[in-house]
Amino acid sequence: MNQPLSRAEIAAIFKQMRIHHPRVDAIIEACEGARRGVRLSPWEPQGWLELFAFSGSGKSHAVKIYLEKVVVPEVIAEGLFPAEMPAAEIARRQVKVLHVTLNERATREGLYSDILTRLGAEVSPSAKIGTLRKQLYSYLRGENDEINNPNRVRPCELLILDEIQHLSQGAMRQSKGRSTKTFETTGTDVTDALKFMMIEGMVPIMFVGIPEARVHLSVDAQLRSRFVDEVPFDPLRWSDDDEARLYMNYCGMIGIKIHQHGLLPQVSNLLEHGIPEMLWQASGGLLGITCRIAEEAVYHAQRAGHSTVTLGDLADAVDSRAIPKGYCLYNPFREDRVKRTG
Repeated sequence: MNQPLSRAEIAAIFKQMRIHHPRVDAIIEACEGARRGVRLSPWEPQGWLELFAFSGSGKSHAVKIYLEKVVVPEVIAEGLFPAEMPAAEIARRQVKVLHVTLNERATREGLYSDILTRLGAEVSPSAKIGTLRKQLYSYLRGENDEINNPNRVRPCELLILDEIQHLSQGAMRQSKGRSTKTFETTGTDVTDALKFMMIEGMVPIMFVGIPEARVHLSVDAQLRSRFVDEVPFDPLRWSDDDEARLYMNYCGMIGIKIHQHGLLPQVSNLLEHGIPEMLWQASGGLLGITCRIAEEAVYHAQRAGHSTVTLGDLADAVDSRAIPKGYCLYNPFREDRVKRTG
């Protein structure tokens, strides 16, 4: 076996993996519906969608899969990008569906600048709010002279705004001896700016963030009235047959991808010995956390010289990452296996 990789290298390779699952299909359905809607009424007031889930759910990664699998082939077919360009690069550069991550403690100026930068605009660091807003609206309408858009076709059909909890200021609180992060709303100016962008018919918006971020969308009656759709992304339940099947299929694909991406010489069978249920217990049913545990298991497997991820590697991964990082409170690969075999 080659020299074992570092945790950072393994994590980088995991970020390249794409596992399509029904939650991605739900995002595709909602986003494509919003895009069809804006084409039907291009300059009418627009609405918003929401995708809220716990940190580690894999929601942002699922958005990337949507962009690469649906939007990228579309812009290639339109001749906007060469087919040989990597899909991930095209997804970052195309503007039909903008995926913008809010900076911490977002402001109106920061919001306008972040979106303009993603649109490929030159942004003056000294520009005032009014100038930035005018420049952004001009870009979103396809009226800016810097855009190669002779027919004035709407260049952007959907804005996906990620990490909207950054409209809040995080504060640590102590509860029952444990530290938890709470959020104090400070983003009224920013949410007003987003609301008026929709009212002016600029673009429909999908808000992505953790559940606590919903407060930003509930305090303004005009904003609430613009709601269009919600994408379900709750933790998967083992008690639900369909969700348990989704989770098992996801685990099976992780084992295949680990081999396909050259991390281990053989496919890891993550469907045997009750592994999916124990992984579900360790991850809380969150797909992103499941991948973090699998990353750590690969780290241990490489150092042990294993050709596949073993039960022991998974147990070690829960000990060295899942429990210390608070993903779970006990190790099902040790305690549950003892109960089953005892």
